[in-house]
Amino acid sequence: MDLVTLSTLQPQSLDDMKLRVESVCHSGPQNFTLSGLPNTQIKDARDKIRSLMHRYCNWKLLDRIVVNLAPAEIEKKGAHLELPIFLSVAILLHQKNSQPPHKGAKGSNTTNLISIPPVPICGSLDLEGNIHHTSFTRRLHREGIDFIGPHNCKHISELLLQLKEERAIRAPAPIVSSSKNKARPDSQRKSIHVEGRLEEKLALFCAAIGQTPVLLLGPPGVGKSHLAKWASTIYPSPQPQEQSMIEKIWARYGLKYYKDQVPSFFPHSRSHIADFVGRKNSGRSLPGYFSLSHHGILVLDEFPELARDAREIFRTVLEEKYVNSLESSGIVRWPAEFWFIATANPCPCGYSDPNSRSQCQCSYSQWKAYQQRLSGPLIDRFAIKLYLDQGIDPGKVKVTNSRIPDSILELLSNDQKLLEKIAPLRNEWSHHRAELKKLFQKHSNQCRSRSHDNQGHIFSILKVIGLTEQQAMYFAQKWNQKIQFHA
Repeated sequence: MDLVTLSTLQPQSLDDMKLRVESVCHSGPQNFTLSGLPNTQIKDARDKIRSLMHRYCNWKLLDRIVVNLAPAEIEKKGAHLELPIFLSVAILLHQKNSQPPHKGAKGSNTTNLISIPPVPICGSLDLEGNIHHTSFTRRLHREGIDFIGPHNCKHISELLLQLKEERAIRAPAPIVSSSKNKARPDSQRKSIHVEGRLEEKLALFCAAIGQTPVLLLGPPGVGKSHLAKWASTIYPSPQPQEQSMIEKIWARYGLKYYKDQVPSFFPHSRSHIADFVGRKNSGRSLPGYFSLSHHGILVLDEFPELARDAREIFRTVLEEKYVNSLESSGIVRWPAEFWFIATANPCPCGYSDPNSRSQCQCSYSQWKAYQQRLSGPLIDRFAIKLYLDQGIDPGKVKVTNSRIPDSILELLSNDQKLLEKIAPLRNEWSHHRAELKKLFQKHSNQCRSRSHDNQGHIFSILKVIGLTEQQAMYFAQKWNQKIQFHA
């Protein structure tokens, strides 16, 4: 009994799982059996592989071949497994026919054995024996992972000849240049002008430093979505090590990531939960908006219009910073650390006010049902909650702005300076976060709760920016308090 073992790869979340392709030949009627939990796509390729074996291998009538894909408990999927399956059988039959008929026999060709490659093998085949790329092999080649595939040889006869002659199989240059050395052609940030709204700008500036979830409430046309888009322009580019992770996640989805690009996504309010968590497509695990926004920004307009199961999943993701997806191959974990901004109307018509419902056209039952779409635990995940009034009161604005230092007011009027300040302020905040929260405890008389922790979070950021303790305490309590709507 002869045995040949080759290695290959299979995509699974952010890591590529190593698989073994084991081929064995028994005496018996000519047959080709595939085991090891192959999916339908691989089962359908058996006749194609059997045809190639008749054409390119010396497959005798009394050779019964069994190919096992290991480990057995993982479902094997992907057209890229066709080449390693065929190559393991071709090496097996060649070595079997090159051995002497019995021990000590003369004249056997023992020097013409095919060498077993030490690196993984991936590629798809057609009926003519040509080796083709798949989306998985293109991604492997783009990332510079060492494997034997269509970038080495275009035909199985060429590959077998090189292995038989033990010639070095060298890969050409990557088919796609690395994004680490290439910036996006339209990488210039678009400037979005926001007139006034200095308090809201300060709140979003603080939230960008601490990646703090923000909820913007207000009637239609008041500028909630415009402010959220403005916030995406002041968010700094990820660090180099963060960019490598983003590139890896995006490659799983088939997207190209450019150097210094900020992941920014604005999904529709009717998006399905699978669009956020991730889905399975053609046997491959794909990330969703949560993971594609990793180290970036996720803006969701009309947040209450989202389906309830999709809304409530934010509670876990914003807390844990990752998302788990259960699939046939096991639990897939995707990283999901992003800055989340949600906008919402206060009611279906949008004109309900925290003080009265005089302009609201909704019935009480409609108004109440809409208010209950955002549960208490979900609201608590937003450390900053802002209500944008339709008519701006100059007196109220003047009082609020008087609590902001002149240096900060000047900074808020220059978007480029805000962008340059966020990264160093974030580093400073991370170093002094613990001691600043202790300082907050001295000024707070509340018992420990999520609201209390949120206020301490905002207070520590405001102190790093340069506000006094009284000013930081004022805004921390104001921005974190729940917006009450009176019936």
